Amino acid sequence: MDEKIPTYTPVPPIAGIESSEKAYQTKPKEYYFEVVYWTNGTKAKESKFELTEYGNRAMNEEKYWDENGKLISEINFKNIPKDKKYLQIEYYTRNNFAVQLKQKRELSNQEFDGISTYYNADGKIQKTVKYIHGTISEETSFENGKSTMSYYQNGEPYEGIFTNVSSDKLTTYTLVKGKKEGKVITQNTKTNTLFAQGIYKNGLPIEGSFYFDEEPVKLLQYKNGKQEGIQKEFTNWNDELKEEYEMKAGKRNGFRKIYEDGKLKYESVYKNDEIFSGKIWEGEDELTYVDGQLMERIVLGSDYDRGISIIEKFENGEISSVEYFNFTIKEKPQESYKGKYKNGNPFHGYFANQIIVDKIYLIDYFENGKIKYQYSFDILEQLEGYRHYIYNHKAEFENGKVLNGAEFIPPTKNGFLKINYKNGVADALEINLFAMHYFNRINQSAMRMKFW
Repeated sequence: MDEKIPTYTPVPPIAGIESSEKAYQTKPKEYYFEVVYWTNGTKAKESKFELTEYGNRAMNEEKYWDENGKLISEINFKNIPKDKKYLQIEYYTRNNFAVQLKQKRELSNQEFDGISTYYNADGKIQKTVKYIHGTISEETSFENGKSTMSYYQNGEPYEGIFTNVSSDKLTTYTLVKGKKEGKVITQNTKTNTLFAQGIYKNGLPIEGSFYFDEEPVKLLQYKNGKQEGIQKEFTNWNDELKEEYEMKAGKRNGFRKIYEDGKLKYESVYKNDEIFSGKIWEGEDELTYVDGQLMERIVLGSDYDRGISIIEKFENGEISSVEYFNFTIKEKPQESYKGKYKNGNPFHGYFANQIIVDKIYLIDYFENGKIKYQYSFDILEQLEGYRHYIYNHKAEFENGKVLNGAEFIPPTKNGFLKINYKNGVADALEINLFAMHYFNRINQSAMRMKFW
């Protein structure tokens, strides 16, 4: 019996279905236009955009006309010859109709290159700015029929009259060969009032009040070239007072106040540039002074936990006691752990003295000036415990040396060693090695330690 050979009938493609790749390749380009008209009905600006993948758009062409319908500029962004100059123009508008030129800028190679002209709403030129290949070179300002020239060096103000705007503060100043000279005026543009005014000489503030907009924002008073009077610091540029203090002849003398969220937080008094009494905030510490002596240091926790971490007390310039809130000893859990010093040295109680790695300490327990126990933990078991560590390993000391437990060799930046003792005899060695994105632990028994 003859075996039948199967046959197949070709099926024509379903109309309207094709591969996405082919459809994308054959799909015609789509464009749309944005047009701004003059109030007389003629075109002022026409922008042609090409719709690209995922609904984005790309500028394709741009044209500008004057009020009489004369073409001022036309540019095809898909085919701009190298170094060819072209214009970008903005208009003052009313009800979305162009009423007056606002700015006209020359560009080449997609950067400012040539003259940029800025206009007032009445059509008069406010200023012209010259750019050379994207870098500002000079500026001419026009006011009351007079012109003022300002020059730049490497794109930075160098010679002439300049203005600086920071939030609602407008500062006007004069530079001579890159240094401030003469009157400097800062105005509050929101209230249209004078905020600061002073005199500079050879780049230095000499007399008056001066606004500095770098972090922290400051309003400083000067007399005869030195800070004098009440100085103020603000939170960012919102005029919320962060700190105020008194200066005399360039030194802190008088009150100092520190604010938080607009409320007084710390208050202190300085004499001859040094704190005399009161509380201040320094780094992560809250410090209390009495009669020029440090009496208490409170160390707060991290940004995640701003509770009290450590309290240190001082007498006659030496530390006298310490209280810790940032760890727990497993065999003796309590709210805090205290230690007393004698002649500035640990005497009785708990002390965080030696760092194992980063900010992880060993906790020593002293009795009558001698170390009796030392507490530690396995750092691999508490990698996420950086807020509050649990100390569950204990070493016993005798005559200043480890009798039973672990001795930690002073660490290096790349790791630390741990030697375990039993009855005063080394029993095991642990090597912990650190590097970026790397950790390794090597353990050696007492038998193998004999060959080291």
